[in-house]
Amino acid sequence: MRSLELSRRHGAPAWELRTAIDLAILLDGQGRSDGARTLLQPALDKFADGSDTAELKAARRLLARLDQLACPATPSPAKPVHRLPIGLYSRAGEPV
Repeated sequence: MRSLELSRRHGAPAWELRTAIDLAILLDGQGRSDGARTLLQPALDKFADGSDTAELKAARRLLARLDQLACPATPSPAKPVHRLPIGLYSRAGEPV
């Protein structure tokens, strides 16, 4: 949480997003998907819609998955949705 506070204080949105992604994955792994979504959404909102970096793609995928968990009545996609293991991401935010 300290990293998140420091990134906000220093006006470093990319750092804040990377930290929010990591913390959201941690919270989700603990079964706290609502907290993960609450943490990730504001960090993602700081970026323009046209931006398409690896970090933003990873954050959008994670947020979409968290939203799907929050709305279980929504039909699930054809392929199963798996929990994202902690630490199994490349530095670019892509699953390994």
